[in-house]
Amino acid sequence: RDAVGYLEDARAMVHDNRRKYAQVTGNMGRIRVHVGDWGRAEAELSETLEYNRANNEEISQAINLLSLGFLQLRQRKFILSARSLDNALEIISRLSLKREKVIYLEYAGELALEKGDIYKAKATLSNAYERGLLMAPDSALVSQSVRRLAEVELLLDNIDEAMRYGQKGLEA
Repeated sequence: RDAVGYLEDARAMVHDNRRKYAQVTGNMGRIRVHVGDWGRAEAELSETLEYNRANNEEISQAINLLSLGFLQLRQRKFILSARSLDNALEIISRLSLKREKVIYLEYAGELALEKGDIYKAKATLSNAYERGLLMAPDSALVSQSVRRLAEVELLLDNIDEAMRYGQKGLEA
């Protein structure tokens, strides 16, 4: 919540620079997702997406679509989440954005898991984990996907694999 306060201050300072204002607003939206202020998060992410689309800010657009898809996943709006994630993937693929691809795979894997498609979740999260290891082995890119892989293995009753992935997530 402190971060949101700092970003509100920053946004007031850059109110005359629409690009910076949109960037800060998008960051606020992402943080609000994690603190559970979903209504404001959705409004801020949508506002930022409008700016990004109008100004051809495709990388920011992809990032905000990922955040919106993650929010919709948390809200259990699976169809909207899949649509947002697919729209993000189109930009990510066209621009060859590696980090954002890993994040997409993580969210798509979690979406599959939430929808009950455990095998698709396992394949997607394994892909995210492997790509994350190649990019930044000790990062959140790895820890998030490997933690979710542990959950999948636990659901599949693969206790040893769940423990192995859980330990790797803890180490990361």
